[in-house]
Amino acid sequence: MAASAGGASADGCGRGGAVVVAGTQAPRDSDGARSGGVAGVGNRYAAQGYRVTYVEYPTNLWPLGPISYNDDVAVGKAATERAIIDYQSRCPGRPVVVAGYSQGARVAGDVLSDAANGRSKPMRVNGRMRTVRTAGLSGELYSDPRRDGRGRSAGVENTLIGLIPGILMSGPRDGGFGSVPVTQVCVRGDGVCDVPDPLADPIGAVDGLAGYWVKHGYYPARMGRAPSTWGQTRCVQQGTTRDCVVEQRSSLGTLTGRIPQVGAAVGPVVTRVVDRRVVADLPEHVRLSTLRPLVGAGPDSSSGDLGVEVRVGRPDLLHAELSQRVGSENRIEAGLGAGPVGVSVGGPTIDARRAGDVVLNPSNLMGRGAPDNAVLRQQTPTEQPTVEVRRAAEAGGPVRTV
Repeated sequence: MAASAGGASADGCGRGGAVVVAGTQAPRDSDGARSGGVAGVGNRYAAQGYRVTYVEYPTNLWPLGPISYNDDVAVGKAATERAIIDYQSRCPGRPVVVAGYSQGARVAGDVLSDAANGRSKPMRVNGRMRTVRTAGLSGELYSDPRRDGRGRSAGVENTLIGLIPGILMSGPRDGGFGSVPVTQVCVRGDGVCDVPDPLADPIGAVDGLAGYWVKHGYYPARMGRAPSTWGQTRCVQQGTTRDCVVEQRSSLGTLTGRIPQVGAAVGPVVTRVVDRRVVADLPEHVRLSTLRPLVGAGPDSSSGDLGVEVRVGRPDLLHAELSQRVGSENRIEAGLGAGPVGVSVGGPTIDARRAGDVVLNPSNLMGRGAPDNAVLRQQTPTEQPTVEVRRAAEAGGPVRTV
């Protein structure tokens, strides 16, 4: 963990603690802290006298990174819990705010929900087994993919189903944030935190997914100020959760408006179509997300055997497949075939859901000097990846492995 003191105090605690979690592929600052995209919120709390800690975790997203999103989130959660517990054990009675952006909001939100609902697992910190305490705990989540929004619009992990291996759409957090006060901030139409249900609102869903490229980068330059000062922000109190939505125009309208020569005329038309679209009045239980259990994900996807497989193409022509299994067998495979002949590449993975006291990934993804962790070290794959070439003995015949 990399920390920066936000205010002078004899005990090094400051007025409180701020644990800040960056998003996917977040760069490091000149001090080596993983603060890319979230430095604004860290600086804001440092200016208020808080002791700021930037959580150290890989922030990688498979296949662009060496581990899967699911495993990355699990490692991030454990590192965030450790940062909170460390501060709470050293500075009892001081407030702790946990802030995160994008994937970091997923991590921070899961930690807050687990603490509020008694799911936090004890870990040894400063010589004792401890858990995250909810007294004085609060949260700030920016573009949370598990945001529990208003109506049929919510975070992408609550709206869609998991079809990409390593990225299971986990659904809403069981129990929400309980009594822990949390402010969640989302730009209208951001494809991470505001995706309408595709069955009832297909145009809105497409516009929301397009918003990832148009709107998802809106937050970092503004986190240095309180969300209420951003302008065009409407906040609604939902229990202890304050849901703040920043109103913006259609993403599709913005994209088409950038088309050379015709954009100025086409963009406003597309915006009007999106704004005036008809949303189907479907029964509450008729949602795309109701299919989530069919692809292996349940609440928090925290136990059991999970499997996701994606196949593209025609079996008799060119086809590709990608799959991941987690649980009693932990393996990821990719295959490419042309007619009866195909090549499959696969290898073992870890089930980071079972890591318990995870601190760091065993392959030193966190840089030199990363301490070992016995739990993850025991799960580190020792089997080498395998390559299989499959062919049919004859047209329409059984497939043999050679």
